[in-house]
Amino acid sequence: MTLETRRRIALIVEYDGTRYRGFQTQSKGLTVQGEMERALQELLGKYVKTHGAGRTDRGAHAWGQVVAFTTNAGLPAATYSRALNVALPHDIRVGAAAEVALDFDPRRHARQRLYRYLVLNQPAPSALWGRFAHHVRAELDLAEMASAAEAFRGVRDYRAFCGTPSSLRRDTVREVFSVRVWRQGPLVAIDMTGNAFLPQQARRMAGTLVRIGQGRLSGSSVPSLLDGTAEVSGGPALPAHGLYLMYVVYPEGVLDISGPQGLQERGDPWPGLLGPGQGESSWQQT
Repeated sequence: MTLETRRRIALIVEYDGTRYRGFQTQSKGLTVQGEMERALQELLGKYVKTHGAGRTDRGAHAWGQVVAFTTNAGLPAATYSRALNVALPHDIRVGAAAEVALDFDPRRHARQRLYRYLVLNQPAPSALWGRFAHHVRAELDLAEMASAAEAFRGVRDYRAFCGTPSSLRRDTVREVFSVRVWRQGPLVAIDMTGNAFLPQQARRMAGTLVRIGQGRLSGSSVPSLLDGTAEVSGGPALPAHGLYLMYVVYPEGVLDISGPQGLQERGDPWPGLLGPGQGESSWQQT
């Protein structure tokens, strides 16, 4: 592959993570990245290495994962959306594609990520939502959850919210820009925006807020959980099937099909769930 013919393509990928052992390729088991690379090999006739913006957990979903690869094929970028959707399984879809700079790194160049955790908050579980939202029977106190969420704002050490011991050997400081808690019918959404997230961080933050909403944990305990002085534990990490990587934000002009604008242009994944609905109780950065 000569320098003159090399091109970098970025894809916006949606997937139902139920069948997969996470995004990242593993030695055993089905993964989203593995299926992406299989489909690209089928399309291009050779193996192509891909890179993702986030390593979603086993069973977690994505509406706006970013996957990039380098190729010397002359196909227009838009062709990849149509062609890959023929080769990919039914639970992985490419929503958009664009050519980007050769040095584009979907993970390192990201400035913000929005993770959403969905809770089905009603007395009875649902056969249809069972794979896509965590069921909580008792009504949650959204006002308490939203008030407690303010303590997550800013630059914090999230060591106590990291579920992978190997991650504790690296920098565990992250910046959370906003946490918003809101309800649409029986669904409660916890939207968490930050520069990056540690393994299980989003699910443990959501687990802490749900416990607060249930009255099982005081909202005032979040600061002490963050600084490690709490006598109680945070979390737990809620099941992965309620977690979604909604979108990734890049500097202007790098990948404009990603981020909030791209999400709006591709359409609402669930009617009424792109933004706060009735009965909203929220906190966000001003």
